[in-house]
Amino acid sequence: MLALFAGQGRLPVILTQRLAADNSRFGVFQMRDHPFENPDNLPVQTFRIEQLGSLIDQVVSQGYTSVCFAGSIARPSINPDQVDQATLPLVERLKQAIGSGDDGALRMVLALFTERGLMVQTAQEIAPELLPAAGVLTKTAPDQLHLDDLPLGWNTLTKQGQADLGQACVISHGRLLAKEDQTGTDAMLASSQSITGGFLFKGPKPDQDRRVDMPTIGVNTVAGAIKAGLQGIVVARAGVLILDLPKVIAACDKAELFLLVTDQP
Repeated sequence: MLALFAGQGRLPVILTQRLAADNSRFGVFQMRDHPFENPDNLPVQTFRIEQLGSLIDQVVSQGYTSVCFAGSIARPSINPDQVDQATLPLVERLKQAIGSGDDGALRMVLALFTERGLMVQTAQEIAPELLPAAGVLTKTAPDQLHLDDLPLGWNTLTKQGQADLGQACVISHGRLLAKEDQTGTDAMLASSQSITGGFLFKGPKPDQDRRVDMPTIGVNTVAGAIKAGLQGIVVARAGVLILDLPKVIAACDKAELFLLVTDQP
């Protein structure tokens, strides 16, 4: 049985609907102040970070055998007055996790669950269609100038990832025009207007733990790219989840944008 820890955004909704369609046994958990959208009105158990130890005990005692983490959650703060006895031994590790970079924090939190014998299941294992094969997925294809700019995209994401600074950038005619920061891809696109010939490039950080926190794009990304005046979107194969793929392709085709899934050279 799967315990789905659902953050905000579209991804956990897609996963719950897929799990329900597959008649899988699962339960949904959400962190206080970070509500799951829950359009299907599923029963949801809410927890505080200060009671994480008790939560893990509860998950194990209720018969869950695996966990999946999906959706965005802002880094929580720990209120010492709310820490319960089961979580007290974990406080120092939680503080270290919250103070670490994204990847380090996620690995530390995952370890708290795996140490109790729980397996980690990924979003892409639940819904493999989130990771399409390499190739051009749209009617419009990138031209040679776009393809010539791909190495700049890979190099930029490698440098950004090593510094834990972002997973996307905007490139046009051999120039780097924008880099994602902590505000995210949508904010980067909103600040990138009237770009001629450019495209969004998105991929995972080097050595990223792809069990959780995979970068994503969706129809909102397409809308942002259109508003910015871009000509296409490029994502790394097996490194970016494409949410609602048919809708994303349809939105790109309507705007004559290309969508390219590419392997790293």
